[in-house]
Amino acid sequence: MGVAADTQFHVLAVDDSIIDRKLIERLLKNSSYQVTTVDSGSKALEFLGLHEDNEINSNQPSVSPNINQEVEVNLIITDYCMPGMTGYDLLKKVKDLN
Repeated sequence: MGVAADTQFHVLAVDDSIIDRKLIERLLKNSSYQVTTVDSGSKALEFLGLHEDNEINSNQPSVSPNINQEVEVNLIITDYCMPGMTGYDLLKKVKDLN
């Protein structure tokens, strides 16, 4: 299964460490990938449009300007140990909600 030459492979990087997010972003962008980074599992779910309405904190800004937009992510790279939601829990929710 390949990616068409005219489409860019989109990676979602989820890590609570800004240093790790910047490193992942730089490495992948140097390889011509489209990269989106967020600092928590809940923001990743929001970006993907898979959040549950009762989990949204209205005081926090949205990571995506249009929640109803169709976002295609080809790969999720996540830290395992993060506050609030582990990487494993994030991937489990993505799988369950898809």
